[in-house]
Order: sequence, then structure tokens, then C-alpha cells
Amino acid sequence: MPRYFIAQRLATSTEPEPPLEDRPSFTPEKFTMRAAFLADTGGAAPRSLSPTDTQVVELATREAAAKQAEMPSDVILEEEKLRSHDLLHPMAQQAATNTQLPPGVGAAVELLVTLDGQPIEAAVAMLSLQSLRGWMETMSLATTGPDGKAELLYDPRMWRPNAVTVAPRSRAWGGYRPVTSSRMTLPLMALPRSGPLAWWHHSLGIGRFSADLGSGIRVGVIDTGIGPHPYLAHAKRAGAIIGGQLDASENATNDVAEHGTHVAGIIGARPSDPKDYAGIAAGAELVALRVYPGGGTAGAQSGFTNNGDIAQAITRLSRDEECDIINLSSSGPLPSEIEIDRITAAFNQGTLVVCSAGNGGGPPVLYPAAIPFVVGVSAMGILNTTPQMAVDIFGMPMFSDRYSMTGAYLAAFSSFGPEIKCIAPGVGIISTVPTSDNSQPAYMAASGTSMAAPIVAGTLAALLSRDSTYKSLPRGRERAVRAWSVLAGTFRSLGLFFPYQGFGLPTILSA
Repeated sequence: MPRYFIAQRLATSTEPEPPLEDRPSFTPEKFTMRAAFLADTGGAAPRSLSPTDTQVVELATREAAAKQAEMPSDVILEEEKLRSHDLLHPMAQQAATNTQLPPGVGAAVELLVTLDGQPIEAAVAMLSLQSLRGWMETMSLATTGPDGKAELLYDPRMWRPNAVTVAPRSRAWGGYRPVTSSRMTLPLMALPRSGPLAWWHHSLGIGRFSADLGSGIRVGVIDTGIGPHPYLAHAKRAGAIIGGQLDASENATNDVAEHGTHVAGIIGARPSDPKDYAGIAAGAELVALRVYPGGGTAGAQSGFTNNGDIAQAITRLSRDEECDIINLSSSGPLPSEIEIDRITAAFNQGTLVVCSAGNGGGPPVLYPAAIPFVVGVSAMGILNTTPQMAVDIFGMPMFSDRYSMTGAYLAAFSSFGPEIKCIAPGVGIISTVPTSDNSQPAYMAASGTSMAAPIVAGTLAALLSRDSTYKSLPRGRERAVRAWSVLAGTFRSLGLFFPYQGFGLPTILSA
């Protein structure tokens, strides 16, 4: 049966909200319907909940519709809606768009991945396949072993191999080559180490690194987790919310993929080596909360999150952690009433939420970025900032109207539409990924609106850290409005259509 979330509405509540640790039981008079509902579904006895909680139940669709009509006005009952980030390059998603049949077995492309002549271990390799009987496409995935080799299987009676794409774990650009034989070697290019600033910092107007930029501003990151990484050791690890259940232990915050660590590093990495890249607002306080369970397939190790866990995470970071900004680099096609309620409540409490627009390559803007109280961000690139043979080069669009006269362009993978508030760099962004105890601090290049959103979140943190008016305001709606006003006052048009760039690129004028 489908899973549903039941939660108390917060955006219209006038009652004072207790801290998460103070969990009073609901009074029988007010919540008789809720208790009866949970009892009828055969779930466990209702536990004591605070307004941040979302409880998970399973219902048939017809039964859920009947229960919804019986719910009091301050209770939301909503079906689970999946949210995902984009770990692989968008080309991999496009190859899998119309997948209906498995790649099968019977033949293989044997791939050797190297960097400076040495094998690359734990790189995700993808073989794109074209159907012999039509336009259908699919892909075969594998991970390189200690010898740098991966075997990409397919059924030659059904599929014709087109190209291989490789996403390395660290130290190298992702690579791409057409398939020319059943045994191939793919040499990758090393990532540059010219930090602490890169082209995405300079595009925002940052001319010199400042460790204090963002000081005094708290930024929440709702993602796949964080670290371990020495450049993010200052981040508060707020645990995980999976299936409506909070695990507040620090270890629960560990990244189940690379995505969350990459996002957090874009905002606030503090490198000890000046050759490594710093976050936009290295002085900001980071608070990380994991909402992805992990255990997915290769290339998507984090699995999916959902609207209920995201909603609960937003409330925990905005109310209990008092974050000024929340970055949410996850998206899905369907709107969620629970997400809208929690984002609106967070705005009323003084927290502005920044969201990635999605990597759909066109309209519409995905949710929750399409919600009015959210800063929805599309992704841009700049010509000649990505090597020609790196997989991130596929971020360049084929349509001339997506290029500006200055060399900036709307990324080919970026979702867009009238809900976009602004645009930010999102092609070939180099940032932190989890680091093992015996290796040097790991970095990876990645592309997506998932990278553009934290650049805006970091930019806003940097701007607010220098705004005395903002800092003097008590937490509340006026403070969130001020945050938006400060950000909006810095937008610079790139000359692209509004649905592509919104009001433009935010800027930081730093000495």
C-alpha cells in the first residue's frame, strides 16, 4: 500500500511551539481524530509528537481519500512523494529516460580508467546503450576495482554500445569517450589545484579569500549527510531523519554518498591547504541533517528521500537550530502540502530556504524550488572553464538563446521556468567529498542545479554577515524578508530570458 504522512499544520498555527526535546502528548479532546485514524490503520499506538514530527502510515488510496475528508483543519494527510538529487551527470539520466528493459548480459566493454598512468579505483562507469529495434536507450553501470578496471555488461541481441562515461571518486575530472572497441582505456585529467578561489567565486565578485565571510550566519544543509572531511570539521552534525524518525547522533549524519559533502563544501569549506578550494562563506556556521537512507544502486548510493522527511528536517533546522538559511538540493515533479506548510512556517520564523531547480533540461521548475517562498536557483556555466574531454562539457547547451554576450550560459541540464528567482554557477564545480582516514582531503568536480543552490546560499550568508540591519532584527518573518531583499539587491542580469536566469546572478563586492 502507498505510504502517507500525517502531520500538524504549522504555518497557520498561533500556538507557541515548544522545543523538539519537550514533547507533550496531544490532548484527547483536540486529537481524537488523529488517534482514531492511526488505530484504524493498524499502526503502532500513537507516540507523543511535537509539531515537527511527521508520522508514517500505510493506506490504500481509496481509504486515504476517505480519511482525508475526516481530518481536522490543522492536520495534513499526504501521500509520500519522492525527492532525489542528481549524483550522476545529466547525460546518464538522459540515457536512462526511456529505460524499459534491462541491459542484459552476453557481451561486455572492458574499461581501464587511469590518471597520470595509474589506475583509478572506485570510479563509477556508465555504458550508454542504443536499442537495435528502435529509439529506446538504457545504460549499464559498474565500479572500477583496485586495478582501475570495470566490466560493463550488455546483451548484444538487444543493444548497441554508444559511449562510456566515468565519474571518478576524487582527484580527476569525469571522462567521456565513444565506444570504439570491446577493450578501452580512458585516461582522465587531474583536477586543478589553484585555490582557495575559483571561477565561480570570481563570477560572484569575490576577489580575495576571507575566512570571516559569512561569520555569524547559520546555514542548514538538508542532504545525503556530511563528511567525514577535515575541511568541514566545524559543521554541526544534527543527525538524520529517515521515515519520520529522528536519530540525533553525530554518526547518523555521515554522508551516504558524496552529494551532501559536496554541497556543504561549496557553502563553507575551510581548507588548510591554500591550493584547495574554499567555500563561498567559509566563516558561516554549518548545520547538516541527513534525509537520505543510503543503500541505493551504484551511482545512486543514497537512494531517495521524501516530502515528509524533508518537511520535518526544515522545521528542525529553522526552529530548533535557528538556521538563517537552509539549502535544499533535492527535487521532485509533484508539489507537497507538507513541504509548503513547513517552508512557509520557516519563513515566518526568519529562515529563507534556497532550492535547486532540478536537472530536467527544460520546464517545469521542480518542487520544492517552485514554491513562492523559496529561492529557486537555475545553473549556469562560463565558456572555457571546463576541459573539452571532461564529462562536464555536456553542460553546454545546443540552443543559441541560452548563451549570453559575456560567455555565460544556462546549463543544458538545468530546469527553468517563471518560478526561477536567480541563477548561479553549476557546471564543473569542484568541492569536498568524504575523505577516508588514510587519504588526502578529497575533492570532486560535479555539475547540476544541486551545485548552483549552495552557491546562492553561501552568497547570501556572506552578504548577511555584513548587513547590520539584518543582524539587529529578531527572528521572524521580517528577518526573512530582509534576507531576500539583501539578496535581490545584488542581482546582475546576464542578458538571458527571465525563465532561464530569474532576476540574475547574485554578487558579493568584497575587497
